[in-house]
Amino acid sequence: MDELERDVRRSVLLGAYVRAWGMPSKRTVARRAGDTVEVYSFPASATSGMNHYATVGVSASGRERSPGALATWEFCIVTPPDNAGTSDDRVTSLLLDVMSYSLRSDTRVVAGETIPPSLLLPEEWNARALLIDDPRGEPEWLANVHVGVQHVRLLWLVPIHADERTLILEHGIDAFDEAEAASEWSLADPKRPSFLVKS
Repeated sequence: MDELERDVRRSVLLGAYVRAWGMPSKRTVARRAGDTVEVYSFPASATSGMNHYATVGVSASGRERSPGALATWEFCIVTPPDNAGTSDDRVTSLLLDVMSYSLRSDTRVVAGETIPPSLLLPEEWNARALLIDDPRGEPEWLANVHVGVQHVRLLWLVPIHADERTLILEHGIDAFDEAEAASEWSLADPKRPSFLVKS
């Protein structure tokens, strides 16, 4: 990808993020096999009340062993203002790790898919697996952003517990949504107990 195309992609995607979450406070740039991916940090505000982290550039990255096949998604993650006890850098690192995982040729990247429990998630968090989901609670127009002729899907990485992942695998996302609706805990709180544990 040439520099102009990269700049246009950044302008379109970052413009959408700023419209939704305000000005970012930090940018981290990472390079992988000739691709450049950026992670932007958007601090909690009076309107959102949560931190947002989002990638720019995953959607221009090539998939492993699939010449010419580009990813069609970007990732975001939402955390409480204190990042549930971890640092900005650790959340950014998690996003970049998931980005690399998502570009493997054997990985399905669609809403409703899960990622197994991993030590890559911050040790301060109780939830150790991830759900790939649509960006719930965000403006509807943020879910799909047009970059030229490409439709870029914004996907939310939701930290979940191993038993919640099993529920999703065995009974589908609707069963998880029912458990979440019956709980008093926020889906964006990675220190929460499992929705399947009755208090």
